[in-house]
Amino acid sequence: MSEIRRFGALLKRPMRSLRFAHMTADATRTPPILCASIGRVGSSLSWDALVRSRARALLGDYHPTDWRRISAMRWDLNGARLAPGRVYKTHDFPYELALDQPMRILFLFGRPSDVVLSVLRCRVTEGEAWIAEHLRHMHSRAGLDAILEHDVLRVEEQIAAWRALRGADVLSLKYDALWDRCAMLGDFMGFDVALPVRVERSVTDLDPDLIARVRAAYATLDAKVAALPDHQLVREGI
Repeated sequence: MSEIRRFGALLKRPMRSLRFAHMTADATRTPPILCASIGRVGSSLSWDALVRSRARALLGDYHPTDWRRISAMRWDLNGARLAPGRVYKTHDFPYELALDQPMRILFLFGRPSDVVLSVLRCRVTEGEAWIAEHLRHMHSRAGLDAILEHDVLRVEEQIAAWRALRGADVLSLKYDALWDRCAMLGDFMGFDVALPVRVERSVTDLDPDLIARVRAAYATLDAKVAALPDHQLVREGI
């Protein structure tokens, strides 16, 4: 059976209606969750873990149909109204985020030069179309060719903006501390969060000269981020 037909068969199961009914009822009382990040720091991994863990907390297990029901991407937060019960992913800035509704925000960040090297690797593995889309999601004001001259991904601005956000419940976490703070993340979200087994990240497959140039270009910003605490918890939501 093809994947499409298999998914279609799953949708027809009677339990699907019951699951959706439970989630719809829960959505009226569960604040939206926003998973924000500087990109390439485990944001997709964390977003996926939050979706799956929330489904298990609500329904006892995770089903493929749950994904469409309780998750979404929101690349533009300007005046966005986030639906209760959903888990969102974004790389936008919080400047125009509507804070007149309760929400739980997880902000992930990490070593800036690691982020740059990861994006440069994706230029080879994913292609130029992926790069163009990622730069749009990051609201970049320049192309990737200028990445050794200045912070085209606006990593420093992202970190400063999300860590300074007030008027919402925000847990800021460094990627390297994510697994050590898993219990804290669960307490913050209000349900147990199960993360996948950690896989150590490496850049040894990249050109050593490129690595050296990126490390040198981002040395000051790397040091600034390294000096920040592994986590910051702000509880100021309405």
